[in-house]
Amino acid sequence: MIDQFAQRLAAWHKQYGRHELPWQHKGAYATWISEIMLQQTQVQVVIPYFERFMQNFPTVNDLGSASLDSVLSHWAGLGYYSRARNLHKAAKIIVSDNHGEIPNDLDRLMELPGIGRSTAGAIRSLGFGLRGVIQDGNVRRVLSRLFCISGDLSKAVAQKTLWTLADDLTPQSGGESRIHTQAMMDLGSLICRRSKPACELCPFAKDCQARQRGEVSQFPEPKRVKQRADELWVVLEIKNECDEHLLIQRPTDGIWGGLYTPPIGSSLSEIGKRLRIADVLDADYQGEITHAFSHFKVHLEHYHLTVHSSDVCHLGEWHLIHGFQKGLPAPIQKLLFKKGRYMTRMVFCKKYKQELPGLPVPPLPGATGQEIFETVSEKAWKEWQANQTMLINEHRLSLMDANARKFLTEEMHRFFDNQDYAKPEGYVPPSS
Repeated sequence: MIDQFAQRLAAWHKQYGRHELPWQHKGAYATWISEIMLQQTQVQVVIPYFERFMQNFPTVNDLGSASLDSVLSHWAGLGYYSRARNLHKAAKIIVSDNHGEIPNDLDRLMELPGIGRSTAGAIRSLGFGLRGVIQDGNVRRVLSRLFCISGDLSKAVAQKTLWTLADDLTPQSGGESRIHTQAMMDLGSLICRRSKPACELCPFAKDCQARQRGEVSQFPEPKRVKQRADELWVVLEIKNECDEHLLIQRPTDGIWGGLYTPPIGSSLSEIGKRLRIADVLDADYQGEITHAFSHFKVHLEHYHLTVHSSDVCHLGEWHLIHGFQKGLPAPIQKLLFKKGRYMTRMVFCKKYKQELPGLPVPPLPGATGQEIFETVSEKAWKEWQANQTMLINEHRLSLMDANARKFLTEEMHRFFDNQDYAKPEGYVPPSS
């Protein structure tokens, strides 16, 4: 065992760790939401989703009483949608069986959908200030390198070793455990990275067995994942006489579970047979995009067909596509809103004091995204995005810093309202 591991780790974290994440020190609910979002997703991506999610579902009761469509719409773009469905299920259970109070017992936490041993440990530690042991991907990588644990780390033998080590290294007191949990996550995320680890900055550089062997890059061994063959999906965009789109909710237990898409099938004929559309082969080809999932790619062939509502078997729902809030997968949005399509919706843009084409869909989920969708032109949104990037670079802002996010939000509203705002150096106003 490494001498004074917890104390040295805590000292490193005090100076170099992350202390301004928006979910830190906000209680068990915020910890739970952030831990689920951070599974398979990087911190920088999660932060804006977390903030919008908490704004719209600030408590367990709010989440449990919300519709699944609403929850999924706030998750669109994060992927792995079973996480959102399990969050929703667990919230309902907490509300009905535990009076809206998240349990702090390890076993009771692990009984909830989507909460495993490591997530339960994080909730206990970071959310309740109790002793909790974790073993997420970052911790697994750190332990694998420190102690040269080889093989498939998901297998039972390696898991037993990893959990024993994690338990032995975690302090007994709740307060120390909370610091230790965050520090282990930060060490793996900031220093002991999957690629290009910053070993020279690691507080355990002299103790690391993999470094002593000169084999850091060989730990942990990559997990062998059987790749699925590429697939062809035909996407049939169907519009009716009212300019509405036919959207079908996806099965909850599959890809894009619970989200809405146009009809998707293996061919136009297959879709036509399923929807009882006789003239499906008259659909116009619109193009193709490729989308990569974790273990395979799909080629999405896009076709367009205009029909009368009465001519289509109602296996879905008719919706106006602009401002649709129930959740569209990002690749489907990319197909439906290709440049030059459906951009006739006009908004009065305060920034330019004239009517201009609006955005095709809300740029962000939730109330903020809807407000921007209804009041901000596409031109103003794109200009703000460019200005925001310049401000971040000029002031060296971190989106993990609460003050930086507050500053950018305030400046964004001033920009859209055509008020003075903190213009970055090199700002050039539009010519028209």
